[in-house]
Amino acid sequence: MTGIYIHIPFCRRKCPYCDFYSAPADDETIQRYVEAVCRNISYYGGQGIDADTIYFGGGTPSLLSVGQLDSIISACDRNFNLVFPEIT
Repeated sequence: MTGIYIHIPFCRRKCPYCDFYSAPADDETIQRYVEAVCRNISYYGGQGIDADTIYFGGGTPSLLSVGQLDSIISACDRNFNLVFPEIT
């Protein structure tokens, strides 16, 4: 079983202890990033990959809107065999 990690590289500000890549971004940059992530996910479609976890990490995933998160989760659902996925 595979776990899917989606890196969200955006933060309002950089915490001094953080080693993840992150950068400030505006709404347009975040939307373009979400579209690129969805295109990347679609590359793996049809390969029979089973996944049981979708993990959003990195910067501050809560900067994405509900619709943007839904777009990514829907892309995962279309392109992977999600088996009772945990979404974190």
